[in-house]
Amino acid sequence: MKKSRKNLFCIICILFGMFSCERTIQKELSAFDQNIENLDKIAAKYPNFKNACNTLKGDGSIQMESAKKLKEEKSKLEGMSAANQIISPSWVSNLLELENVTKRVEEKVNNVSILANAKNDENKLITSRKGESALRSVKTLIEDSEIRNSSDADAIVNEVIGILKRTESDMNQELGVN
Repeated sequence: MKKSRKNLFCIICILFGMFSCERTIQKELSAFDQNIENLDKIAAKYPNFKNACNTLKGDGSIQMESAKKLKEEKSKLEGMSAANQIISPSWVSNLLELENVTKRVEEKVNNVSILANAKNDENKLITSRKGESALRSVKTLIEDSEIRNSSDADAIVNEVIGILKRTESDMNQELGVN
């Protein structure tokens, strides 16, 4: 009896898990609202990305309105999902995380600088200065680049992420972190 109850409980949990992850119109609408909010945050924080954000919002809103008009639920969900994909390219999530990633890299550059001074290590000092220079480059790219559209935003954000990854890797090497 206990074994069959346990099996039944497991089956119920599996079924619940399968259906709770199912896409719904409400989930797509909620995701759309969150994605619009993310674009608004980016536009406020990084004004030169505002045009790209507004373009995404416009294109996504057109797709969402078209999807809402569809009668068949599966088609409506696919259209709404497409709207969410339009307004959430990878550069958006990368830009939302940029501040955290930059802070993490700044800390590592600072740690290498402290280590360089403590050990009077010229190589570590040079690496920390290169890291500081890279961080300045990132700031300049984000603040001063002319972003006309989503392609420009994607290119700049990818360049910035690349610089940060290389810098973090260099700092990790100096700190002996894998």
